[in-house]
Amino acid sequence: MASPIHVELTRDLNHTRDEIADGILTPAAWSSFKGAGPIPGIKSASFSTRTPEVVGTVIDVENQDGSRHRETIVTWTPGEIGLRMDGFSGPLAALASHFDERMRFTPLGEGRVRVVRSFDLHPRSMFGAVALKMIGPLLLRAAAAHFDEIEAAPRA
Repeated sequence: MASPIHVELTRDLNHTRDEIADGILTPAAWSSFKGAGPIPGIKSASFSTRTPEVVGTVIDVENQDGSRHRETIVTWTPGEIGLRMDGFSGPLAALASHFDERMRFTPLGEGRVRVVRSFDLHPRSMFGAVALKMIGPLLLRAAAAHFDEIEAAPRA
């Protein structure tokens, strides 16, 4: 099995960790992920399972291109939120078993936070690894555009 492809970006935002976390727990807010290039935006999201402790919550996602996947919250602490994406439909299902996304938060004061957002893309094969090496930078571009959307959103 090929090693995961790791990509990450860092952004300082005029939002708090809790404001960002609230967006994750608000399925209607997921459509703020617009995608970039061949990475589709999110059309809709809904809870498949919603746990009281948040960890274990499962979100079903439909993308703008009609593809689907699910995201499971695996970490939920003040310093880090972790999501596992799997159940991919379409061509991505043949390339990747899952993606692990992490957002690590460092408060900067005055309602600002530094977010390190990383993705580990887990290929199914060597061919998948080659494809995911090309997808990784595109996913980062989509994540950066998503940060722009979060930054432009009114504060709660």
